[in-house]
Amino acid sequence: MNKFMEEYETLVDNMKETCKRKNADYGSSVEDTYNKFGDISYLVRITDKYNRICSLIDKEAEVKEESIDDTILDMANYCLLWLANRKLK
Repeated sequence: MNKFMEEYETLVDNMKETCKRKNADYGSSVEDTYNKFGDISYLVRITDKYNRICSLIDKEAEVKEESIDDTILDMANYCLLWLANRKLK
């Protein structure tokens, strides 16, 4: 396997573990919001992450847990959670 795919697998594993931890902390709030508002609920969250990335491109984050890299992973998680919810409906 090449280094790119190794890094990709590491990121996906990290993203999955982060999602599990956040679900333990916050419960199923993302799913609950989806059940109330549908697809738009994920679009809003993904747009928030996009806007965060845009603001961080020009400056360093003051909150260390909200770097560009962390925000990209959050956005990817929302995309996968959205797809999972759509497939289960």
